[in-house]
Amino acid sequence: GATRMFGPARKSLVHVLRFEAPTEPGVYPYVCTFPGHWIVMNGTMVVARDTDEAERLLEACQPTIVKVWSLEDFPEVEASREEAVLARGMHAFAKARCSQCHVAAGHGVNLGPDLAESVKKLRGRDLLAHLLDPSLKIDDRYRTVQFVLDNGRVESGVLAGETPDAWKIRPNLLTPDVIKLIAKETVEEQISSRVSPMPAGLLNVLTRREILDLLSFVEAGDELPSGLSAHGHPVRD
Repeated sequence: GATRMFGPARKSLVHVLRFEAPTEPGVYPYVCTFPGHWIVMNGTMVVARDTDEAERLLEACQPTIVKVWSLEDFPEVEASREEAVLARGMHAFAKARCSQCHVAAGHGVNLGPDLAESVKKLRGRDLLAHLLDPSLKIDDRYRTVQFVLDNGRVESGVLAGETPDAWKIRPNLLTPDVIKLIAKETVEEQISSRVSPMPAGLLNVLTRREILDLLSFVEAGDELPSGLSAHGHPVRD
């Protein structure tokens, strides 16, 4: 089943979806079918007999490690603009959880560097090298800084600004609205991390084909077919 489209510009602001829930235990996905929205607007309905069974079903759905990939595993790469390849690459973008911190053509969450800007400087194998090893070059705007305090504690986060008396940091990029103040007078040492906030090994849950498809999707930037872009337009009721 599906709901009708609704929102501030429409007469209907509420729509109730009634459906018959499955009786067979399993994990049932649901998505927003507006072009491109599925990559962040999605979820799963778990049907189980008890909590333990639900947890086992969800655990079985988690991606497993395919291989610890390195750049040497890809002596040659070539991006494609075929729609089928880009669609598979968009799926890989979600599977590797890139969308939790990055936006690509309107897909994802804007917590990390803008990939549309990144692909203007990095292409092909150079871009792949940075996807496989996020710490090759770290944008200062997303570099984690450690503050060693006079009480022996260490506070860390991404710099978000400063006041005359304090540093502002984001302790966790997944909660960008949470800002913590570190009094400057308590800081004994300030150390910039050489390790990217982006975890290494995210692409290890992908196959070789999926990685190459992901590379094509990211390299396409904002130039995606309308059916894959979150910037598409809905069909009106």
